[in-house]
Amino acid sequence: MFQWPQPPVTCITPRVLAALW
Repeated sequence: MFQWPQPPVTCITPRVLAALW
C-alpha cells in the first residue's frame, strides 16, 4: 500500500492500481 501526503493523489492511486492489476 502506497501512502501519499497529498489527498488528491490518494484518490487517483486506487485507479492507477486497478489499471496495473
